[in-house]
Amino acid sequence: MKIQAGLFARQVLGAVSVVALVGLGTVSAQAQTKKTVTIGITLPLTGADAQSATLIKNGAQMAIDEANAKGTIPGYKIETIVLDSGTATAGQYDPAQAATNTKKLVSNTAVVANVGPQMSGEDES
Repeated sequence: MKIQAGLFARQVLGAVSVVALVGLGTVSAQAQTKKTVTIGITLPLTGADAQSATLIKNGAQMAIDEANAKGTIPGYKIETIVLDSGTATAGQYDPAQAATNTKKLVSNTAVVANVGPQMSGEDES
């Protein structure tokens, strides 16, 4: 699990870096100093898949915290919005909840990327 979470964290950081760097190309150096890049993370943090989802979330957050500390994306801070795609009713991931979460993230103009879902059943929604 630790290897999988670490790999996921590196993938998250890579994706966020690419998204942020594309945006940097058109922004002046002065305007960059107070910008943030927000990514959504949708994982089943409730139910049977909660343990592995929590490891993935923690690994991604560690990578993001490290990137912020090192200034990996000059002039930008990476922020996250974490949403739970698991429900107590389903006892695991819930495709309907995953769809609701994705709609929330897509409607938020501050969010530039969505990481997830973890389970293939969530992706079908």
